Amino acid sequence: MTQRPARRLLALLLLAALVLQPGGSYAAEETGQILGNDVNLRSLPDVSGTSLAKLQLGDEVAILEESGDWYKVECNGLTGYVLSSLVFVKSVTDRIAYSTVDGVNLRGGASESSYVITTISAGHPVRIRQMVGEWYFVTYEGECGFVRRDMVQLSNMSGVGGSAQLLKYGMEGSEVKKLQQELYRRNFLPQSAITGYYGAKTREAVKDFQKAAKMSSADGVAGPETLAILYDRTNNIKKTIGQIISAQDIKGMVRMIDWWEGGSTLVSRNGGIATVTDVKTGKSFKIRRSGGHKHMDVHPLTAADTAVMKSIVGKWSWARRAIWLTVNGRVYAASMNCMPHSPDPSKTDNFPGHFCIHLKNSRTHGGDNVDPDHQACIQRAYKVGNGG
Repeated sequence: MTQRPARRLLALLLLAALVLQPGGSYAAEETGQILGNDVNLRSLPDVSGTSLAKLQLGDEVAILEESGDWYKVECNGLTGYVLSSLVFVKSVTDRIAYSTVDGVNLRGGASESSYVITTISAGHPVRIRQMVGEWYFVTYEGECGFVRRDMVQLSNMSGVGGSAQLLKYGMEGSEVKKLQQELYRRNFLPQSAITGYYGAKTREAVKDFQKAAKMSSADGVAGPETLAILYDRTNNIKKTIGQIISAQDIKGMVRMIDWWEGGSTLVSRNGGIATVTDVKTGKSFKIRRSGGHKHMDVHPLTAADTAVMKSIVGKWSWARRAIWLTVNGRVYAASMNCMPHSPDPSKTDNFPGHFCIHLKNSRTHGGDNVDPDHQACIQRAYKVGNGG
């Protein structure tokens, strides 16, 4: 255990030596290194362009501009075009790459004989600090070391200026935060998830947006097409009421509360408001509590909420349904029926009565019994909401 800090310090000192070595231009704003041997420097940004020179692995180039899949570069007094996929862009700080197979070795040096610090699972991201021949110097989960270049795949980032053309799980930074802010504006992501880190919640939010936009693929990866549609303010693609909370959004957050130990006052009897999310469909609507001593008597907050509730059940029914009840940002396992009763028609909610919401150990008003069907739904809501 005591070797790890020493290894990290050694690796950082090595990185400093690499950055400061003569001839290096790591600190330059728009420079790159060639990622292969005999790479064509062409006269045009197309494979039909004349080859002006053959560039070799590690050759330094100055990036002048970006043209589609090509960079216009200058190298050894010659100006031409190189495929962007064959250039490691140094100006993109903390560039992300992903291991392509399980068990990729993170080594203490740029050699197969160097000691193994740890292994990297397939699909896990690493941050590239420098290219050293056939190796990348990277950081991974707090460790610094070297991985073979052929064992990882670079993320597709625009080289000059560092503006992301593809964002995916594991990335972080200002571009990810910008993505999250737009997803939040469109109701696909809760505000609390705007962290700058592309985690599971962001991936699921991107999937939901891609589905809503009727894109050909909903893979949770924000590529050029997804980003173009997302940032286009002329469209009005938003997550509508009834689709605000998903199991992924609240995984591990669902609480169990006993009616007799805080549940009865969870939502104020004098018009307290909460959000109901149907576990099966994921649709959400707001409710207002109107009474109830042994369970909650509630009704939809507005006519629009009544419409969402009706879309969940099709027709009014006494059948019990597992739900999540969100109160003041906290989510609780609960159960409801969807039958209007004890008529008190509202002019605003279009719901002819109230319906019932039960919590753990709550009771029916008539028989003063713990309803086993309600309790089963409460257990299901708790289990599903916590990944079960």
